[in-house]
Amino acid sequence: MSAPAIESETGPEAATSTSAMEVLPPTPPKVCRECGTRLEGPTQRVFCSHLCANTFNQRELSRQRMKDLPPTAPKMCVNCGVSIVLPDYYRGHPGRAARRKFCSQLCAARWLARQPETLKRVRAPRPNQARKMTRLWRTSPERFLTERRRANVSRGPRVPHPPRQCPACKEHKVWRKDKKYCSRECWLRVIGADPFHRRVPIATKVCPTCGGTFRVRVTLPQMFCSRECRDKSEYVKSAIRRYHTGRKRPAETRERIRLAAIGRRYPKRDAIPELTLRSLLEQMNVTFDDHVPIEGVCQPDYVVRAQKVALFADGKYWHCDPRFYPDGPINSTQRFVVAKDKRQDNELRAMGWSVIRFWETDLKKNPGDCMRRLREVLCRPQ
Repeated sequence: MSAPAIESETGPEAATSTSAMEVLPPTPPKVCRECGTRLEGPTQRVFCSHLCANTFNQRELSRQRMKDLPPTAPKMCVNCGVSIVLPDYYRGHPGRAARRKFCSQLCAARWLARQPETLKRVRAPRPNQARKMTRLWRTSPERFLTERRRANVSRGPRVPHPPRQCPACKEHKVWRKDKKYCSRECWLRVIGADPFHRRVPIATKVCPTCGGTFRVRVTLPQMFCSRECRDKSEYVKSAIRRYHTGRKRPAETRERIRLAAIGRRYPKRDAIPELTLRSLLEQMNVTFDDHVPIEGVCQPDYVVRAQKVALFADGKYWHCDPRFYPDGPINSTQRFVVAKDKRQDNELRAMGWSVIRFWETDLKKNPGDCMRRLREVLCRPQ
């Protein structure tokens, strides 16, 4: 019995569904709600980073707080009678809004100039004039009063600087000579900071490894967008290489440094394995020297010059004891120390020296076997 044939999807319904699928517009890519950076791949995220999320949330929270605050009451300028336009920043500071009495600094200066007590107000003398005025008061009080009156009258009220237009909002005027913007909000808007919370401007940088952009505070010396890019960069690799290898010195200089290091006593204080080996030599009444360099090759822990024997007490970790590390060295330090030990042993044996190395574990658990090895080497006939 044959299987029933599957009817192909034909007819007007199939054509309608196919045309509908073709007409559907492509899904727009998702972008960050704060900076507009494109979010790659299928993701449920709304922001590209925690920095954008915190910035967006803080700004929305500030707006909500400003909506909940009562509006500022309208005020009139004491000098010209024009209504004072207070920015939204004053809504959160009712005390500052209550102290605002003039629409501009020019009106404040003009109002103060009309007050009779303004001309009578005594200004504090400059530091270099204080000694002069004190000397005049002691020598001639009449001349002191004349000079003081002349100084106060010559200064007079402060003349305001001609107003300039704010380059940020293009609406308000700037009256102070040492200011460039009309308010703090305009200044923060120009440098790209949050006018309510964030005071440090945010900069957009390009990662030198992947080429992507990321946002970071201007005060932070961040160069890469992530730790992965930092570890892959050639800049960090070269820095690590310089840190480990140091400056490039000539071969003669390196050789002098090596010989000087061999000449110094190292380590300055013997460890437990060295002290155990020393006690065994003292029990055998053997004449020995400790930490003596041998012809610029190395500095053994103990040297018996009569039999030309070099003794070493090696730790199980640094010198890679094969009983604890059967697979060999596990890091670069152990590989370096093992290679150095082999090189020193070959050079000493080539010069006619006998080399005996004792492991830390043997000196601690089997001191009798170590003493027997010492007797075999030191008591053999020459």
